[in-house]
Amino acid sequence: MSLQLDLVDQASIRQDASGIEAIRRGLLRDVGGTPVEKPRSALYAAGLPRYGDVYPPIPSLRVADIQLTPIDVKSWTVAVVYREPSATELAHSLPAGSVVDVQWFSSNVTVDRLYDANGNRMFHWYAGFPTTISISGFNVTETRSPTRQIGVKAERADVQIPSVGARVTMTENQDPRSRLGFIGKVNNNFWSGSAPHTWIMAGLSGAKERDRWINTYELIYRADSWRLRSVIEFNGAPPSDATEGNGITTFEVYAAANFNGLGFSL
Repeated sequence: MSLQLDLVDQASIRQDASGIEAIRRGLLRDVGGTPVEKPRSALYAAGLPRYGDVYPPIPSLRVADIQLTPIDVKSWTVAVVYREPSATELAHSLPAGSVVDVQWFSSNVTVDRLYDANGNRMFHWYAGFPTTISISGFNVTETRSPTRQIGVKAERADVQIPSVGARVTMTENQDPRSRLGFIGKVNNNFWSGSAPHTWIMAGLSGAKERDRWINTYELIYRADSWRLRSVIEFNGAPPSDATEGNGITTFEVYAAANFNGLGFSL
């Protein structure tokens, strides 16, 4: 068989809202074999690009479609279509373990706050005298008790802290069930440039595409860590000498795992 690609008078390229598409056209001659064998022989002809191959002049384009049409007993027209691949299409041309796509999104993390934005413990104060008012005709008499009343209440708030999350899509040889052990766990060491206990695995999903799995992992970041920091109080206030381990305790409320075992980083 002999293949002649890139016949100049039949080459084409176009661009629209969906991206760039290029078509290389050619002619395949002397296709041998039985009528049943010829289509396969033509498809695997030497020199014919394969699905997912890069378009040399524009590396962002890859083979998305190969069209072979017989014109006589031994000759076929060839049309190789290149497009910018979607994440799923790109996955088929990448080896297992390759990151196909990373999407960042905004997320809110609920934080139990005892301190205001300036780092001051939040108290609600009251100090004043009870007042009795009596009205007689046009006269108003105000009597204050000599006993001063003082009140204090410690406040706390569930604050929505803007944060970020990431969805990572990658090609793998195994289905996502092999990573179930990471669900609901935080990173136990430095990972992707972030301190331990700042990333949590919030979810995963996957679908089998041909001979491999396209799996997506969702992680959420919390800058002050996913640990719980508790401060003891007496009469609504923490001791002035409270320190970590003495009045202040940090609890590990999420199990931890080595995120390096995920096989990707951000």
